[in-house]
Amino acid sequence: MNIWNTICKEILDKKTKQATEKDYQKLVFTHFYYLLGWHSERVEQQYQQRVGSNVQYVYPDIVFFANNEKLFVIEMKQPNHIQTKEDIEQLSSYMKLLPVQFGIYMGEHIELFYYEFGKEPVSVLKIDFVENSKNGKNFIEHFKQENFNTEQLTNFFIEQIAKQEKQKEINEFI
Repeated sequence: MNIWNTICKEILDKKTKQATEKDYQKLVFTHFYYLLGWHSERVEQQYQQRVGSNVQYVYPDIVFFANNEKLFVIEMKQPNHIQTKEDIEQLSSYMKLLPVQFGIYMGEHIELFYYEFGKEPVSVLKIDFVENSKNGKNFIEHFKQENFNTEQLTNFFIEQIAKQEKQKEINEFI
């Protein structure tokens, strides 16, 4: 829980100081690199991804690799940003172009997305920056480099989607 609480404290500090997106991205990169142990793997900021046959590129904020395989992408916004539909479309397009199954939106909260190839990416979990958060602890456990396992993460995401669908059914029934 200490890692999650450290991250919350530092992000809330950036929010208070109205940090720029670039400063926020540096902090998040540092958290993943050192606190979550990704220093032994390839992590690229502003990764250059070619689009189509023209010489055009997109630049996802942070992309994580293992054995030269792209694992997940993070789309960064300022910590005071209010998420828009365009933000999610941007993350979704990166997930499809790279292609990766897992995407993370980081702005005023963390939101995890799952991309089943051939379908649209879906939101599976929204995590507010609150100390001692159970979801925050789950996030840390799944995204620590030493624990990262695509099969386990896929199962976790599918479980979250099933919970959402069950809750939707209950709400419609009520």
